[in-house]
Amino acid sequence: MNISQKVINQIQKVLEKNQMKGTIEEETKLFQAFTIDSLIAIEILVSMEEIFNIVIEDDDLSLELLETPKTLINYIDNKLN
Repeated sequence: MNISQKVINQIQKVLEKNQMKGTIEEETKLFQAFTIDSLIAIEILVSMEEIFNIVIEDDDLSLELLETPKTLINYIDNKLN
């Protein structure tokens, strides 16, 4: 499974755990498509840190990081390479 698939699958898991269903693609506008609050956003980011064994720096925390799965995928890809 590549980075893109892992990110999308994990976002889907977190959203389903919080009773949100819907299709997620790389360009899905997450905050428009789902009712994501700050706790869910942090849950998504912490799960990415665990899955990819990375640290998301405090300076990098922003709504833009979770704008779409693609923005998060690009961030993680940059951290890994």
